[in-house]
Amino acid sequence: MNPIRPRARIHVESNGLWHARSVAGRGCNVTGNGMASLKQVLRFSGLAVAVPVFVWVPLGLIPGVSSIIDVFGIDGLKLPAGIAIGGLLLAAVGFEEF
Repeated sequence: MNPIRPRARIHVESNGLWHARSVAGRGCNVTGNGMASLKQVLRFSGLAVAVPVFVWVPLGLIPGVSSIIDVFGIDGLKLPAGIAIGGLLLAAVGFEEF
């Protein structure tokens, strides 16, 4: 057998499930849903990073709650904006083809 040739064929279905079948036909079938669980982790972790920044902006209008501008300053708004954008990018990768 050629060492470069794969020993299993992997078939990916449209719902994200993959099946590995042995080329030799020995019945070595493996089923997994690894990509879907990874996307679910990215989906929820991205939202968990971005949502607090978006919730803090309107809460800063309430007297007694520190505004995001009071904490970071005008020049420092790049940090929470970058965190929110990074979280939204993670969530976008997780929600791809949802």
